[in-house]
Amino acid sequence: MFNMNKEKALLLVVDIQERLSASMHKDEFALMLKKCNILINGCVALQVPIMQSLQYTKGLGNSVSGLFDSNTKKIDFEKRAFSCCYQDSPFLSYLQENKQISQIIICGMETHVCILQSARDLVSLGYNVIIPDDAVISRDYKNKKNALSLMQSMDITIANVESILFDMLKTSLSPEFKAISSLVK
Repeated sequence: MFNMNKEKALLLVVDIQERLSASMHKDEFALMLKKCNILINGCVALQVPIMQSLQYTKGLGNSVSGLFDSNTKKIDFEKRAFSCCYQDSPFLSYLQENKQISQIIICGMETHVCILQSARDLVSLGYNVIIPDDAVISRDYKNKKNALSLMQSMDITIANVESILFDMLKTSLSPEFKAISSLVK
């Protein structure tokens, strides 16, 4: 059931890197990046922890410029496996140290490879996984569509950035309401 709780949530930003982004459709990538920025800044406002995976930075480069503000508090980790849940992963270690986290929001790329495998592995570990379909991308839209369908069949929640943020917010009386509202306008 879709019911976000900011105290139980974590945002995982997957592989939004310089050289990998060059192979995405330009307009789709720009829209996905905009939605990721809204999600990241919303999670900052709601004090939801953020982790970023970087796939083989030597070959694919660092995260794209403008993805994070310079003051965004996040934990970065490099990986070579497609799933963020490989053995001895800093991501898994963080989750084991922070037992209150049960909801993992995943944005980034590519939907049909790293996001699919990470989401599947997290579900197998007992986590609730939420994918904002407007904040993920694949080089080929058919691959993205297929991966979202596969994930839905695995009981992974497919939502969108605004639904996720406002569900964590719960009420317009929340002190973060103005910050979230200004992000989505």
